[in-house]
Amino acid sequence: MRNPLLYSCTIAILSGCFVDIHGEKWPDDWEDTGDPTELADEEVDDSPEYTITPDLLEPGINEVLTVEAEDEIDWTLLVGVTSIGDLTIVDYKAIDDLLYVGILVADAALDGPAHLILEFSDGQVHFVRDAVTITDLEEEIEGDTGLVDEEPTDD
Repeated sequence: MRNPLLYSCTIAILSGCFVDIHGEKWPDDWEDTGDPTELADEEVDDSPEYTITPDLLEPGINEVLTVEAEDEIDWTLLVGVTSIGDLTIVDYKAIDDLLYVGILVADAALDGPAHLILEFSDGQVHFVRDAVTITDLEEEIEGDTGLVDEEPTDD
C-alpha cells in the first residue's frame, strides 16, 4: 500500500461515510421552520390584468406583441422583459400606454402557453401568466375541417 491515507479516504467517500473534520457534534434536535406549503397556499398576485395581441403564435416565426394593461402602468419604469417558454425576447419598447415586445418563437417550440415577466425599477415584478399560446396552426388547418365526408353513391 503506497498511501494508506489516500486509500482510506477513497473508501470512506465511496462507502458514503463522511467525517466531520471540524469535530462538531450534529444537533440532536432540528428546528421546525414551518410548513413549506404555507406560503404556496397563499396566492399573492397584485399584478394587473394584461391583454396581449396576437395571443396565438406558430413555431418558427418573428412577431411583435402588443401588451396593454388593464390598470395604468408607468412603462418608463420598465427595466426588463423575460419569457418563460419557447420565446426569445428580442427587444421591447413602450409607446404611450402600450408595450411592444419583439419575440422569436423557436422552430421546435412545444405547443402550450408561454409567460412573460415584467420587471420595473421600483422593485415591482409582474407575472403575465399564459401571455400567448404556441400552437402549430398549419396542423389545425390540415386536420379535421368539421365537414362530413360523403361517400359517393352509385345512382
